[in-house]
Amino acid sequence: MKKITYLLLFLILISWQGIAQTTHTINWQTGISNANASLTIDVGDTVEWIFTDAVPHSVTSDAGSTETFDSTTLPAGSTWSYTFTVAGSNPYFCAVHPSMQGTITVNPVSGGSTVLDEDFEGAVGANGLPAGWTETGLSTDGIWSVGNAAAASSIYFTYPGHTNFAYSNDDSCDCDKSADRLITPALDLSSLTAVELSYAVLFSDIVVGETLTVEVSTDGGTTWTVEQSISVQAGWRDNQTLDLSAYAGQSNVMISFLFNDATNWAYGVGIDDVKVGPPPACITPANVQNTAVTATTADFSWDAEATATSGYNWVVMADGDDPLLDTPVASGSVATGITAQATGLTSATDYDFYVQSDCGTNGTSDWSLKLDFTTACTTFTAPFLETFSTGTLPNCWSQSQISGSGWDFNGISWNVLQCSTAPTDHTTGTGTTDFAAIDFSVPDTGVVLEMPIIDVSALTVPQLSFYMYFCTAGYTPPNELYIEAYDGTTWVQVGFINTGSGSAWEEHSFVLTPYKVGNNVQLRFRAEESTDPDRYYGDMAIDDVEIKEAPSCIKPINIQNTAVTPLTADFSWDAEATATSGYNWVVMADGDDPDVDTPVTSGSVATGTTAQATGLAAQTNYDFYVQSDCGTTNGISDWSTKVDFITDPSCIKPTNVLNTAFFDTTADFSWDAEPNATTGYNWVVMTDGDDPYVDTPLFSGSTPTGTTTVQVTGLTTDSIYDFYVQSDCGTTDGLSDWSDKVDFYTGYCPSQPSSNDGTGYGDIDVETTTFNDNADSTYENYTSSPVAIGLSEVIDIQIDLNTGFGYDYDYHIWVDYNNDLIFDNATEIVATGATAGAPDEVITASFTFSATMAGSYRMRIASADSGQGSPDPCYNGSYGNTADFVLELVIPCDAATGVMTTAVTDTTADFSWTGSADETGGYNWVVMADGDDPLADTPIASGSVATGVTIAQVTGLMANTAYDFYVQTNCVSGAISDWSTVLDFMTATCDEPTAVTLDNATGSTLDISWTASATETDGYNWILMNDGESPITDTPVDSGSVATGITMINITGLTNLTNYDFYVQTNCGNGNVSNWILLEVSTVRTDAETFRGFEYYPNPVNAELVLKAQNEMTQVTVYNLLGQKVMRLSPNNLETRLDFSAIQTGSYMVQVHINDAVKTIRIIKE
Repeated sequence: MKKITYLLLFLILISWQGIAQTTHTINWQTGISNANASLTIDVGDTVEWIFTDAVPHSVTSDAGSTETFDSTTLPAGSTWSYTFTVAGSNPYFCAVHPSMQGTITVNPVSGGSTVLDEDFEGAVGANGLPAGWTETGLSTDGIWSVGNAAAASSIYFTYPGHTNFAYSNDDSCDCDKSADRLITPALDLSSLTAVELSYAVLFSDIVVGETLTVEVSTDGGTTWTVEQSISVQAGWRDNQTLDLSAYAGQSNVMISFLFNDATNWAYGVGIDDVKVGPPPACITPANVQNTAVTATTADFSWDAEATATSGYNWVVMADGDDPLLDTPVASGSVATGITAQATGLTSATDYDFYVQSDCGTNGTSDWSLKLDFTTACTTFTAPFLETFSTGTLPNCWSQSQISGSGWDFNGISWNVLQCSTAPTDHTTGTGTTDFAAIDFSVPDTGVVLEMPIIDVSALTVPQLSFYMYFCTAGYTPPNELYIEAYDGTTWVQVGFINTGSGSAWEEHSFVLTPYKVGNNVQLRFRAEESTDPDRYYGDMAIDDVEIKEAPSCIKPINIQNTAVTPLTADFSWDAEATATSGYNWVVMADGDDPDVDTPVTSGSVATGTTAQATGLAAQTNYDFYVQSDCGTTNGISDWSTKVDFITDPSCIKPTNVLNTAFFDTTADFSWDAEPNATTGYNWVVMTDGDDPYVDTPLFSGSTPTGTTTVQVTGLTTDSIYDFYVQSDCGTTDGLSDWSDKVDFYTGYCPSQPSSNDGTGYGDIDVETTTFNDNADSTYENYTSSPVAIGLSEVIDIQIDLNTGFGYDYDYHIWVDYNNDLIFDNATEIVATGATAGAPDEVITASFTFSATMAGSYRMRIASADSGQGSPDPCYNGSYGNTADFVLELVIPCDAATGVMTTAVTDTTADFSWTGSADETGGYNWVVMADGDDPLADTPIASGSVATGVTIAQVTGLMANTAYDFYVQTNCVSGAISDWSTVLDFMTATCDEPTAVTLDNATGSTLDISWTASATETDGYNWILMNDGESPITDTPVDSGSVATGITMINITGLTNLTNYDFYVQTNCGNGNVSNWILLEVSTVRTDAETFRGFEYYPNPVNAELVLKAQNEMTQVTVYNLLGQKVMRLSPNNLETRLDFSAIQTGSYMVQVHINDAVKTIRIIKE
């Protein structure tokens, strides 16, 4: 019998020693509650008491305890533990402090012992998993791993902390995780009659198709049965359970967790604290629900648990408190039923709810999973005031946003670049930041701050009043604030604010009578951002939100500056029912007080809600105020909120400024005409970001009045500029401000992604040319190194692309075939595709080059992780690479050779050349002024000849002029050769007339003749000038021309005894004339009696010419036939002799003067 007893004891010891033991801790200190000193544990578990305060204690079993234990009295700071081996209830106390009491409830072993308890905190094997654990899968990252949150987390998927755990991270791998299976060791469940699996899981985000299942195999992993599909839920979920009693009694059971990313790039999963064994004798309630909540109560329900033979215990804890350690806010028990109500709670407060089964002799279960809940807000009663003094979201207020960072209650970084100062707290007037604010530094849309429900039954006319600090300078349109009320169905607008001084708190008020629902009103503030990128200048704050009794005379609201000119301003406001006698308004100098200072102008409105202020000064800051006039009984209201405005300048800047066209070196602009721009417009092109008021323009100019377009030339390709234009309104009104900036870009749109994966492009091979900038850059420009391409050539491209983790990249290649500086997705994509998702990939593409005109063509290669899903040649987003190239279409086209002149006249020239073997479309030719460049300068003449023709004649040239001749070849597909080597040539001369002679002269006439020029074709031109004057700069006495073949002229109407200069030139046609020939002449008085008896001999003369007269000869002059003086003497005698011996042979004219009479004779010298 004794042996049997010992054997039974041995078997019991063996039984509980086989159970996975757990150590529980109790902080044993004076004042501990019974709940915090009580635990429910399993047979074989250990409880450790830590004496945490400064006095001695004992741990002593009380009457009725299943097991007897006593620590004896131990000093402060001691630790004592006891392992419980028998199921039952064990009340205990402290012998030193008997009020310290608790109960340790020990659950019995149910149907066997725990067969698996894995917390992943121990050693791992070669496969990175605990001993006996295995894995299968297709992924390339080791499939499942064990580590902490830091090791498991990746760029886009962060694991919350949970000590060590098993995980599979698809975000990090981006590989095939469609079959990642984590498998337990083979489990022997033959001793169990009921089996439960418990575990912790993280499966919080999902990509379409991603799954996580629990599966069981009894044939060594050949086949698997799905026992549970795990749902998606944020955060770690501890103590998840699965009934596997169907496998009780079997000896080769394997359990797996199967993660399937459905071949998507998904996130990941985590598994921890895996236990397999008998279910507890007392099972925790499941499916705990918060079924109703008010400001002070909360109702709960849960699923019935068969083991809960004595009902259920429940607690409500302060948010985050531990039901095993901390004191509950409320608690209770339920003998029958599965519902409970907690009362006496605080409104608008976060709590945690727990429930446990009471299983009678089997003790109590663990507490259920935590259920968070929040009590409702109470209805507030007006008068109501919120000063935002706590630095946090006020009680029963709420906020939300479609996008952005929301409202802040503890101070923002106030932007003072456009508005002078940051606000201080309006309530106290001190430097604190106790107000609600939003800074618009990120895209902020639908940013809502919602008030609690307010009971306004105590108010006759409820009014909302609040103060606002708001900057609207430096950006346009301004940010906006909407005040809205809930009408029981939807939110309706109460007011709208988009103006503010940015330098002071401004009061806004709205009557709420139309927005009551019963006795209540509920309001919210909704902020919306501007479309201007500089919207962050528009910081906004509100403070001292109050609902109170409206005054008997209510000031107007929603005051708007509806129009402004240089001298006037128009305003409107909402009608106010109490304003029975209309409204008064004032315009104040900027910053003046309407209650103290004198208005600039003022007026009143008996009916209506608009006013116009006149007589203002141009471009001046003013303040506008309006007040209600409520008649004799109710008087006048306060002045409205201030409306700042500024009158227009006398000279208004142009609007609607547009960049209407751009090319690589030019850009066209237009703008709307401004009536006051009486002198036109000035324009400038600035370096991007430069200030036209401060910095030096790159280009500038002006246009006359009425001209509202300009083309800017000389720009640099692929550059960013800023364009501004201003009105010039003349001397009185001066210049306007510069217009709003117009950014423009010459050349192709930039594409420089903000980031890339890995190192981006490596070697890029275009045909046989390799490009590599050897840098980790997102944009690479290789346009300075053109790649020569032949007609209809197939172009092969190979790109080395590194994407780091191996992301899938889409890529596209464009060629700008029409050279319009735009990559057209419809017609100019030559290749497209996607990478396979490896870290290092080689992209290959080929296409037939389809341009037919010789010249340069831009090619762009662009790739991106997601930004090129739809082709975007101008992509500047994240994770991408772009590179630009120039393809040079080269078509053989040699120039003509052997260029020569075959005939030249004074106005024509004939040419010939040796033809080019590449010619298919004839030849072009030009005649240039001597030394001019055919590539840069304007030709004198130009033309072309048909295919096979190698001669050309040029007409209309100037005689005796030097020219240059060039010819070029026209080849296939529009290709043209260089110009040929220059051929210099010169046209023939236009000769002057000779032997210009004064044949006869009288007191008013001259007869002049000359010898014809051989090159004359269109007659002769002549001019008669006063003696010594220039035929080029002075006015002629007379002029004219004679027809071809005529070589004489009779000039009449002259002054007696006057010296003149006669000029004649040859006209060779087509504007070609000879030099002028001069002959000095005089009018004389003729007298036949004076020369009676005059004789001369010999003629022809050889040596000496004798002249005799009956009257004294006063002067004798000899001229050659060019009109040049050869000899002159004054004989003052009746006879004189002229020595011709040294004079050349030829004809000469001898002019003899006797007193005022003249006679001319022709002499031949032999």
